[in-house]
Amino acid sequence: MEDIIRRDIYDFIKDNDYGDIYLDYSFKMITTLKVGGDIALLYLPNSEDSLIEVLKKLIKEKVMYFIIGNGSNVLASDNYYDGVIISLKKIPNQFVIETLDNNM
Repeated sequence: MEDIIRRDIYDFIKDNDYGDIYLDYSFKMITTLKVGGDIALLYLPNSEDSLIEVLKKLIKEKVMYFIIGNGSNVLASDNYYDGVIISLKKIPNQFVIETLDNNM
């Protein structure tokens, strides 16, 4: 990924408060197996809406990305990943509880 595009994505996320973004991060720091090489950008969205806006930007800019959950059961390559890794670990879980009407 070109440095200008990487910087543009970094600034886009920071300026719009779409979550946390890190440059040149290591897979070892985010996976439970503690393996893997470096990543150009690590993005941790703070909401589903933020994730959607950033995905729109990545697709528009034709930037390679990969989405992971909490980093468990991820066996990352030791090679450099020249794209954006999106970790969903900071998106709040939302649960909806509905009661059933017993008179049905």
